[in-house]
Amino acid sequence: CTDAQMLAEIERRQRLLESAWTRGELGIEEDIAFHGAIAAASGNRFFSMTMAALAEQTRVSIKLIRELSPLPMVRRAVDVRNEHRAIGEAIRAGNAEAARTAMVDHLRGGMARLFGINNARNPGGNNPTGV
Repeated sequence: CTDAQMLAEIERRQRLLESAWTRGELGIEEDIAFHGAIAAASGNRFFSMTMAALAEQTRVSIKLIRELSPLPMVRRAVDVRNEHRAIGEAIRAGNAEAARTAMVDHLRGGMARLFGINNARNPGGNNPTGV
């Protein structure tokens, strides 16, 4: 993304998410808004519409991961923060491939946290199994 306003909005949403976590809040709405800002910056209105349509499912999924994950809460929080930071850093650097990889790693990380499996994660690469 090269649009300064869009980049500023992504950074603002990321700061709000970090602030929520610092206050000990779940930050679910801030998390959804962060991902929504990324979708808006993509310029793909269908992606933005899809993200908006999935907002409630995203809320449920985040709650499930946080409630059912076998990983300790502190570990999950560190992993999620690091994943969000990697996404934001790649976008700010203008590195679309790194941003895509960071987002895929984040989604796979969520699956790994929810199901307690390590093979859902494949940092930096494609998974031929489709997971």
